[in-house]
Amino acid sequence: MLIKKIIKQAVQILQSYGMLKDTGEKSFIRRLLRVDYLIKNRKNARQIIPSFWRTCWRVLRGDIRHTVCLPHPVEMDILPSNLAALVKLWGAYPLSEIIPSENRLVWQIAPGVRLPTQTDRGFDIPILYEVFIQKQYGFRYEGLQVLDVGGYKGESALFFLLQGAKSVVSVEPFPPAVEHIRTLLVQNGLVDRVRLFPVAIGLREGEGNLLVSHEDLQSNILEAERLGEVPSTFSEQVRVPVWTFERLLQEIGWETVDVAKLDCEGCEYAIVLHTPEATLKRVHVWIMEFHAGAEPLVSRFRQMGYEVFFEERPDRMGTLRAWKPGARIPW
Repeated sequence: MLIKKIIKQAVQILQSYGMLKDTGEKSFIRRLLRVDYLIKNRKNARQIIPSFWRTCWRVLRGDIRHTVCLPHPVEMDILPSNLAALVKLWGAYPLSEIIPSENRLVWQIAPGVRLPTQTDRGFDIPILYEVFIQKQYGFRYEGLQVLDVGGYKGESALFFLLQGAKSVVSVEPFPPAVEHIRTLLVQNGLVDRVRLFPVAIGLREGEGNLLVSHEDLQSNILEAERLGEVPSTFSEQVRVPVWTFERLLQEIGWETVDVAKLDCEGCEYAIVLHTPEATLKRVHVWIMEFHAGAEPLVSRFRQMGYEVFFEERPDRMGTLRAWKPGARIPW
């Protein structure tokens, strides 16, 4: 216990001097945090990790090739965050397919509905756990019209449909992710129930550079909306069409939006702070992740008469929910 406390304090001191930055799955701090989680939950972890302490050591030194029992032993490339989330998710849903050669697990999340997750890149398994198990977007969507800005690979759109949403619009600018969403919907027979817009949302219409991290695909960000320095994990730029939020609502054609979910790596500030009030108030409920502090978002929503609840971490990231008084909220 004393050793663990000393290590934690040493990490905090080094971070305060700009060292041990969390620059993605290869960073030491990310690996250390995931090993800490595995140790705290080693009873559950041992259900799928046969050589527990050896695996912890391999994670700590940066290896991603691991043997896991699903329930039979298979060897796969699994990033630290995906391995930790796999421990949390195990037993919640059955696996319908295991493809070690492609580092892919396919989960049956409802009768006849399958959701593939990649283990060697991205945050597929943590996102599956957060959306479907933790219910970070709530769960009462029967008959609602939902706008999903930051569709990633389609998990959230699928979740809204399975929770009874009447209509779903998914907005995702990264071309491979767009194709992934299309494939997911086709394979599950849901292609007619989601409208997909392959655009980024920003301050101005036109085109922009999408900064792409092939290590953390869920963190792709429009260059014009980036907050602070560009992490070294962003290794590519892709030109994508950019719309304003006002243009997006025009193209969708809905008079009102029951729920707007934003997970767009910074575009939440462009939307909330620079969209005309009359347009913003067409949305009854907002659910979003923010990346540079809640204060300006909270101020704008409260000024418009919304009720607000938010949670902010020391790194100034967090989640926010805002809703009109009397609106039907999904949590």
